[in-house]
Amino acid sequence: MIYIYKDKYSRNIFHFAISLDAKEQNLLSYIDKNRRTIRENEYFYDNFLRKDVISMKTQHHEEEYSDEEAIEKYWRGESYMQNLFLEFNREISLHVISNALEGKDFIKTEKDHILIYEVKNSPISSLEVTQTNIKLNINQDKVISYIPI
Repeated sequence: MIYIYKDKYSRNIFHFAISLDAKEQNLLSYIDKNRRTIRENEYFYDNFLRKDVISMKTQHHEEEYSDEEAIEKYWRGESYMQNLFLEFNREISLHVISNALEGKDFIKTEKDHILIYEVKNSPISSLEVTQTNIKLNINQDKVISYIPI
């Protein structure tokens, strides 16, 4: 997979570096006015290489082009990750989050025992952190596309 963001270089993401198995669940599927097939899918990962990770889930927006558009663009579609959820078997150290966000412009708030880090001008829209969970939300304005090659 290659993710391309408006303000960064493309980078490879290999989910199997964390998890050996995945299951897919379709949340939504329809054909839009441009004859693109639109899907919202969740992927559930297990059998982790890291023993401190007990759960991982990602949600993706996927668009499959019409045949005419695929010929014009030289690929069949695009997608991007909307969010990533990780659950750990031990408490998350908040200094790790602070170190990762060092130098970034962000606002930290708390709501219903969830720490929310809203990051400005970043591919990360926000982080939602509890004692053992992290949910990373992608800033959709910064995503250009993911193209399977």
